[in-house]
Amino acid sequence: MATLDAAKMAGIEVISLINEPTAAACYYASLPNVKKITGKILVFDLGGGTFDVTVCEVQGEEVEVITSRGDKWLGGKDFDKELINLINEKYKKLTGKELDIDNNYSKYMEVAEQVKRVLSVRDKQIETVDGPDGAKEIEITKAEFEQSIQTHIEKLKMLMEEALDGSGLKAENISHTLLVGGSTRIPIITKTIEQVMKKPPLKGVNVDEAVAAGAAIYAGLKSKKNLNEAQKKAISNVKLQDVCNFYLGTLVQEDDPVLNRSVTSNLILIDRDTALPATKSSRLVTIHDDQESISIDITQSEGRERNREFVNIIHQGELKFPDKKPKGRPIDVTYTYDTSGKLHCIFEDEATKEKYEVSIRPESAEDLRKNYEAIEHIVIE
Repeated sequence: MATLDAAKMAGIEVISLINEPTAAACYYASLPNVKKITGKILVFDLGGGTFDVTVCEVQGEEVEVITSRGDKWLGGKDFDKELINLINEKYKKLTGKELDIDNNYSKYMEVAEQVKRVLSVRDKQIETVDGPDGAKEIEITKAEFEQSIQTHIEKLKMLMEEALDGSGLKAENISHTLLVGGSTRIPIITKTIEQVMKKPPLKGVNVDEAVAAGAAIYAGLKSKKNLNEAQKKAISNVKLQDVCNFYLGTLVQEDDPVLNRSVTSNLILIDRDTALPATKSSRLVTIHDDQESISIDITQSEGRERNREFVNIIHQGELKFPDKKPKGRPIDVTYTYDTSGKLHCIFEDEATKEKYEVSIRPESAEDLRKNYEAIEHIVIE
């Protein structure tokens, strides 16, 4: 939603939204030497603040996304923070005093960024760091830096392996790994990719521009306005198939034969890795006589979870009935997830055609709560 708001404020017409790894794959697929990367491809996108790894199928200039995994809070800034901690430890060892990081955060982040860049090409860097006991020369080695970010490296490896598992492929089935994002310039990142994928990643493009270039191509595919003949010809053969990156569902009430009572559980409507755009429907029924309304809980999860404790509620609402009926009142639920990342949900009373409709973006749901009160008035038919 923030991206849409920013575009509106800038007076830009939003044609559609595309995620970064998909845009990058679209860009690579449009290159003149595209035949060299035909087949199963892994796109490794590590920027300043986010990480995505995507497995896709590239045939000529046609790109089909198979699966995608990622961490919206993992990126180069986390490496900078580890460097700040390392610099602080060394400064304290020299002077007995710690750096005032809280009040000088931006300054020390700039220092850390500089050290990180140098360590991408050298084995050590000596940086003059100003602190409460004056300026001191601090030496940071590449080995120390790599050790400090080891936890983040393990997370990257885990997500790569999850993406391979989700695609049903092994490392040897992937023909190439494509790099995207400035943080992929860090040597240990490419070494880690080579360890997991059993081969080095492809290089040769500006990793900072790949996403923007792919987004431009995608915009051309979505809108033929103001394109000259050469531009139309250049993108005429590019095709793109994106997928859903998580599970989308709703909370329902169903009978548990083990507990011998009704329990609240999560009903999945759209599965992870479903090709987009996707529309899925299900019929639910009320569980009580003379109900005046039902609560609506739209859920998002990383796994195919039925347990309500392991899903995020990304929207809550209420569908009111204009009359009263016995239990078993049919409610038709339809989820439509488009290629721009917008989920449109409809909960409709079959008898009166009363509807509750909402459009949301699942990817903005990370701050919503995971623990919520039980609802006891919907059951699967």
